[in-house]
Amino acid sequence: MKDLPQFVSYFGGGCWPTPSQRLLLRACLLQGEKAQIAWSDWRALSSIDLVDAGSFRLMPLLYANLTANHIETTELPRLRGVYRYFWSKHKQLVHFSLPAIKCLNEAGIPVMLIKGAALNITAYADKALRPMSDIDVLIPHNRAREAIDKIESIGWTSRFRNHHQLVEVAHACHFIGPGNTELDLHWHLLHSDCSPQADRGFWDRSIPNVWNGIPMRVPSTADQLLHACEHGPRYNLVPPLRWLSDATLLIKQLCNGMEWDCLSQTSREKDITLPVLETLHYLRRELDQSIPESVLDDLNRVRPSLLASIHHRVMRWPTPRGLTFWNQLPSNFFGYLRWKRSCGYKNLWRDLFAYLGLMHNLDRSTKSYIRDQLKLALAIWRARLRVIPLRITKRISGQPMVLWDPTVKDSDITRDVHALEQYKYVPFRWTKPYAKFTFATPVAFRYMEIQLPPIPAVLQGIHDRGFYVLVNGQKLSVSQFQSSKNRICFNLPPNLTPDRSVLALELRVTTPFIAQNDTRGLGLPLSGIRLLT
Repeated sequence: MKDLPQFVSYFGGGCWPTPSQRLLLRACLLQGEKAQIAWSDWRALSSIDLVDAGSFRLMPLLYANLTANHIETTELPRLRGVYRYFWSKHKQLVHFSLPAIKCLNEAGIPVMLIKGAALNITAYADKALRPMSDIDVLIPHNRAREAIDKIESIGWTSRFRNHHQLVEVAHACHFIGPGNTELDLHWHLLHSDCSPQADRGFWDRSIPNVWNGIPMRVPSTADQLLHACEHGPRYNLVPPLRWLSDATLLIKQLCNGMEWDCLSQTSREKDITLPVLETLHYLRRELDQSIPESVLDDLNRVRPSLLASIHHRVMRWPTPRGLTFWNQLPSNFFGYLRWKRSCGYKNLWRDLFAYLGLMHNLDRSTKSYIRDQLKLALAIWRARLRVIPLRITKRISGQPMVLWDPTVKDSDITRDVHALEQYKYVPFRWTKPYAKFTFATPVAFRYMEIQLPPIPAVLQGIHDRGFYVLVNGQKLSVSQFQSSKNRICFNLPPNLTPDRSVLALELRVTTPFIAQNDTRGLGLPLSGIRLLT
């Protein structure tokens, strides 16, 4: 698989597609001339050699759609390689997760496939078209603790220490098994409603199916679309694109008004009309999907609760790559309030600490952890405040002035340098054993820095070459320098520049450097001369 295109991990995350990602989605999902135009426009902006992680997950679907529409392109062989790669990853994921699903089935625990596993059965024609990093299953809330024990009994582990307590406050628990296979065990379909009876309607509407010889259920098409709309429009460090392709393919299967009515009614009941309405508007506007006007009007008439509006807005905020207690606090806090709304506001303050302790997987008191986090935050801000006077002083005293740069040869400054060279990508010029530089400086100076390339032989042998400096005719001995790594720094007394306008710098080397097969007289390699006022 050496020809696989490598996605770029440092691409920024997001909530909605960028213009380039929108074109890629159209090339993956539309038909005929529209797909051809979208593919041509995307190729003009991007390349499969340089795509983000979210776009990389769409490559199998892109390959299938280009092939189905007979769009010839030189990238097809490489896209076929990506398709085969995800096909093999899917087989590997199913192979390692099958024992866990069988264990639940043999224990008589009802299992419903959700998210990618269900979509591969109901929406996608080929299991390789919808890449998955884990298997998501839904079980009844009242069997959750039993299911956790069964999965742990066959060697699967969870990173959560108190995962039995998660059943009352969260919607799922993450497990890792053989081959680093990941399994998400859900007891609630939606993040926004974690009350004990929240999923009764989803189970009633679910459809029986068979998955690799195991009888189980999958959500109805309307409920899968609802889940995609609720889970998708959240900020993610990996650009979330595949949920839009999921929603598009599900919409093509909603062939009767009863399913649309079910989607609309459940959105109102769960107070998630905002993400559903935003998603449907985007699919209609950008991906040319047919959404009944009556559904949009029905959702538009619903006024979401203040809590749902704030939570929806918070979940779209960009999250730093380093997830800390403080940048996760807003989403956790409003998620806690939505959970308390579904089960009652009794013990609101006391339960908050227990909730945060579970969400952050703490092994000690939540209050002591928050106290330590506050101390750490205060220490960081104190350190930042201490730096402010230094920055102000630096701004007042002025920035370094570059007197001479090796990439610009100015004969008015000096003629005593050789041709431009490089050492480890650092440009420099050798001076002659005696080199004189003349600068017009309209400001007073107190500090000078002579920069050198990091050539070990030069840095180690400067003191043995009889190197010294004259400034306006006054000699500074080597003992007055401070030599540090690849620079020579020294302070200059005010009486060296009485007129503060002309600086004559002379660099002399008593014993020149001798390079092999080089007949030039070499003084000092310079990569820059700077002064500070």
